[in-house]
Amino acid sequence: MGRENEISGKAVLVVGTYYRPEEAGIAPYTTAMAEHLARLGACVTAVVGCPHYPAWRVAPEYARRLRSRERIAGVEVRRVRNYVPTRQTALRRSLYEATFAVQSAS
Repeated sequence: MGRENEISGKAVLVVGTYYRPEEAGIAPYTTAMAEHLARLGACVTAVVGCPHYPAWRVAPEYARRLRSRERIAGVEVRRVRNYVPTRQTALRRSLYEATFAVQSAS
């Protein structure tokens, strides 16, 4: 049995603020990792924020939802709505990170 089968059937949780359909920043890497693990047979769940980067505005189709679920390329994507500042300051960035942490933990 090859090493690629060692992950088959395992549950994997990926947590991060950026994910597909965002195309900039770390989103492509997070998405690629989750989808790769799913292709290897892992049961992958990604808890992520709503798409907002690089515009720093939540995509309209997600703006009115606090939580949503979708399946993308074999990954169960659970989106949580966190505060997204349109203008960056240290305090606003802290609130952005803190609200994601609270929402993703619940």
